[in-house]
Order: sequence, then structure tokens, then C-alpha cells
Amino acid sequence: MNKKFAVPRGTSDILPDSIPLWEALESKARKVCKSYGYREIRTPIFEDIDLFKRSLGQTSDVVNKQLLELASGKQEAGGLALRPEGTAAIVRSYIENSLDGKESLSKLFYLGSMFRGERPQKGRLRQFHQIGVEAIGPNSTCGYLDAEMMALAMHLLKELGVQDPQLKINSLGSKEDKANIAAWLNIKMICARIAKVVLNAMCFVFWIARKNPAVS
Repeated sequence: MNKKFAVPRGTSDILPDSIPLWEALESKARKVCKSYGYREIRTPIFEDIDLFKRSLGQTSDVVNKQLLELASGKQEAGGLALRPEGTAAIVRSYIENSLDGKESLSKLFYLGSMFRGERPQKGRLRQFHQIGVEAIGPNSTCGYLDAEMMALAMHLLKELGVQDPQLKINSLGSKEDKANIAAWLNIKMICARIAKVVLNAMCFVFWIARKNPAVS
């Protein structure tokens, strides 16, 4: 019996009838990004696995559960992995190609496939497509860049025909905020453990009392 091959789970074919839509989307994305002064950059779809571990963190879910590593008989020293996001490779390219010595602010954008080895479900695929922008360099700390990127994102959504998009601004907080939250979570964990120990002790006492009524 001949084996029937199917598209891998979490991926999809882009058929000829859909290509015009993709080309239109990519064309509009390039046009909008360029209008804000961003230039396109293209990096490999795989990188040294340690690049992602360093940028995303050893304990992150992406590194521990979702990285798609490449198996090869002649692997690089640290191994290779398909890119789960675009920022790490762009920063690597920025440093490797000494762009900081050529300009004080590099405004870059990218379009391409990203890969994550997570359980496929609606809206979450193993291969997905991403558009992103990065502003890197000594002059990248200017506050206006954050506002510019948000304006760019809203502009792009409108160009793509999204009706009445809404922008909601959030923050990951400062280093001090993160330290306070970590301390709070640690205290909460300790309290939960103490409560569990007390509950177990009470259950044990109750069990002894039921077995030995005279004790109670």
C-alpha cells in the first residue's frame, strides 16, 4: 500500500489562487515600512541555537518547549534551530556587519516565515508568517520611536483593510517592577507551601482522631 503524504501538521500550502493576496499584503507592508524610513533586511531562517537561548532566556517556553532544532550528522558546535522570531537574528546581523559604525540609527523591517514546535491549534501554527520592524543603534532610545512604531502598525492595519483598529498600550514594567513582582510571587509560593503543610498536618490529626477516639 502506497503511503499518502500530507502537509505537516501546523503548516499549510499557499496555493496559486491565494498568491495575489499574499503579494498585495507584502507589497503594502513594504510600502508602509519604507514610508517611515525602514529598510528591508533578510536573514537566514535558521541560526545558532544559542542565539535564541541568550535572547529569549533559558527558562522561556519558546526555548524549553517550542524551538525546532535541526538534526544533522555534521552539526555546528551548539546546534542549529529554525527561527521562532525575527529580532535575535537582526541584532546578530547588525553587530556582525558593524552597522553601528555606519549609522547612529538603523531602522529595519522584515517579512518571513517563523517556526515554533508547539501543539497546532486555531491561530497558532508551527510555521507562521510575520512582519516586524526594529530600530537599533545609539539613537534608538528616543521616545518618539515607540510612538512611530505604533503609528506604523495602525497605518499598516488600515492599509490592509482592517476596520476601526484599536490600539491598547501596555507595559512590561521597569526592572524594579519586575523585582517586586518576583518577590511577591515568591512570598505567595511560600505561603501556599505553608498552607499545604498545615492542611496535611490537620488531615493527619483528624485521621488519628478517627482511628483512636480515646486520643481525642
